[in-house]
Amino acid sequence: MRRCRRVLILFIAAAMLNVLVAWGCILWSPYTSHTAPSDESLADGYPASIAGPYGQQGYWFAATGFGAWQSVPSGARGAEGQFISWRGTHTPAYYRGGWPMWSLQSTVTFHDYRARWDLPVTEILRRGMQTSWLPAWLHVHQERRLPLVPFWSGFAANTLVYLLVIVAIRLLVIRVFKWTSGRAATTPPAQSGRLMAAEAARRSARRDGSQREPFHRVEPYQLSLWMRPPFQDGTPSLTRPPPDALLRLQQAE
Repeated sequence: MRRCRRVLILFIAAAMLNVLVAWGCILWSPYTSHTAPSDESLADGYPASIAGPYGQQGYWFAATGFGAWQSVPSGARGAEGQFISWRGTHTPAYYRGGWPMWSLQSTVTFHDYRARWDLPVTEILRRGMQTSWLPAWLHVHQERRLPLVPFWSGFAANTLVYLLVIVAIRLLVIRVFKWTSGRAATTPPAQSGRLMAAEAARRSARRDGSQREPFHRVEPYQLSLWMRPPFQDGTPSLTRPPPDALLRLQQAE
């Protein structure tokens, strides 16, 4: 049961990472490749149409970047049967994001002239969120959409890829932790003591490079005074000086 719960958590983390990567590519990845229909007019005076993402014929303008893609149809303006210029954008328009495969898609279709929040919920979810709604300090690309609907084939493939990446990172962290723990446990005591002494000396060093003196030096007469055993009558040696000290004092006088 615990193993199943762990696998489920890893799958959820991989799916969330998949969504975040797709949104990040849409928000900040520039378009590096553009595809547009030809401007050359045919016999009827208008350019030739090209196939859209699902085979629809029209004047499709496509743009592709790292993890971001869009395809939007446009209209043609003409006069007296001759093509003049491209006019506006039409529907359906498609926006996709994800890496290494497209995993999320936004589809904008003409429903009616109602405001965005008056549309059906399914249409709102299918369209996604416009990037122009985000605050300016994020510096995102405008005229794009954050898709909310999975592009199932790519979503499953990307989730599997990110799951393998998460599992590999987890195993690497566990291996490094075990290696460091085993190295600390097998360090010899003498070596660890030298390391501790070196660390203590480094901490006690002054800024000018000299060493602090952590203890006061004990002179030989102090050793004889402090380490001398008590007298035979039980009086501690600290209460009176030893006989040899008295003898030296009388000789000095």
